[in-house]
Amino acid sequence: MYKSITSKEIIEKTEKRESIKFGLFLARLQPMHMGHLYVIEKALCECDALIILLGSSNKKGTLRNPFDAQIRLDMLVAAIKDNPRYDRVAIDLLPDWAGEDHTATFHQWGHYLYYNVVSRTLQKRFTFYYSDAPEKATCWFDEEIADKVDFRFFDRTAVLDGLSSTAVRDALERM
Repeated sequence: MYKSITSKEIIEKTEKRESIKFGLFLARLQPMHMGHLYVIEKALCECDALIILLGSSNKKGTLRNPFDAQIRLDMLVAAIKDNPRYDRVAIDLLPDWAGEDHTATFHQWGHYLYYNVVSRTLQKRFTFYYSDAPEKATCWFDEEIADKVDFRFFDRTAVLDGLSSTAVRDALERM
């Protein structure tokens, strides 16, 4: 059964191993859907521990971010709570620190994300699981960081018929 645990508790739980393979899943979950669970399952098959960072945790009430962080956290926990494999998952909030899609800050955002992960895992290397456009995520990390991050991208068109939170939000808005 899933119980809320911290990144530190995952480290303590696995510290007897010589190396821990950490995965990171950055997701806004606006709203959560089966595509997110697909990525989480894939990450857990490949990693010892998974950190899910609930992005844009300080955003709510907009078309792109209609749900607040607590609602999204509740959706995530409800979706994973009955699966015992998810005891290797830590969920943390990650607020946005700048405006979206501002080219001049891409690398600053990458450093912000990277150091947030390192501070939670105490490891400089991790696998980044991402289900949006690969070029979007790879531009965040400059050469100082990029070689420390292993990328795993999922093609939405090949997974669950291209399901995306944007499509779900659009369908909800049309109702």
